[in-house]
Amino acid sequence: MENQLDIEPQPFIEIAENPVPSKGECFVITMPDRAKLRVASFPRDNAKGTVMLVHGRCEFIEKYFEVVDELRERGFNVVTMDWRGQGLSSRLLPVSEKGHIQSFGTYVADLKYVMEKFVRPRFSGPYLAFSHSMGGVPILEYLEEGHDDFVAAVLSAPMTGFFPDKVKQKIARLYAQAASALGFERASVPGMTEHSLVFEGNILTHDPKRHARFLKLQEAAPAAALRSPTFGWTNQAMAALERIFRPEAIAAIKAPILIVSPTNDQLIDGSSHKRLAALSDKISLVEVPDAFHEVMMETDNFRDQYWRAVDEFLKKIIS
Repeated sequence: MENQLDIEPQPFIEIAENPVPSKGECFVITMPDRAKLRVASFPRDNAKGTVMLVHGRCEFIEKYFEVVDELRERGFNVVTMDWRGQGLSSRLLPVSEKGHIQSFGTYVADLKYVMEKFVRPRFSGPYLAFSHSMGGVPILEYLEEGHDDFVAAVLSAPMTGFFPDKVKQKIARLYAQAASALGFERASVPGMTEHSLVFEGNILTHDPKRHARFLKLQEAAPAAALRSPTFGWTNQAMAALERIFRPEAIAAIKAPILIVSPTNDQLIDGSSHKRLAALSDKISLVEVPDAFHEVMMETDNFRDQYWRAVDEFLKKIIS
């Protein structure tokens, strides 16, 4: 049948420090092109809506168990997934630790398929999108393409800009374009530090326990870990950033968006969050002073600010 979903149950990655939320189920969906996409659902009784939670680069489902529980405490079912090319979804290169994608449009298409074939048939709306970092780009493109699944979106430290210096940004774009054009699109970008491996000196979180938890998850399932991006991924990411700032794309956004921007983000250009929010009355911005990039994985004082901003925003959306 055309609408039948090719789906199989799968186990979670389990460690003692990270219990699986109750009623959680994990699946692998075979996509129309035969790629495998790993999806998990966490229902709750008397839900007032459903959150689609999407991650940043290098992340996977189990890292967000704590956030899943916090969203369910707020009354929502939660669905989440490993993006194609990372986690335990299909990898795109023989060297699986390379982060690669041929187009960010693939992420958007996968999100659309999961919403249509998995989320909507199983869980009631209204539907909300929550994202971190890279995940914010497919969410923005999804909304800018006119898809109306989501009544609202919350973007944590969205990857809307790499460098505040426009000259440096242009050089990086040309470098990625040239490397890809010369046949090096599958080569890893040199000099990238993986900050999830060592707590001291990391620029992701001030919280040693949450940092250690993700490290233990990677050690428990090395196949789920991801390392440096390729030139191809970088080139496609920067092309996507150019697209999301187009005036016609911004004008197409109908759902309200909250950007939560950590002010001590050393991976993403925080000024790009301000620039994006200034372009549309649909986009609001809340800053978390001194927080590192992974504000949902930060210490409790920073996370409390994140959740206060989210709760205030949701009051206006969901009764």
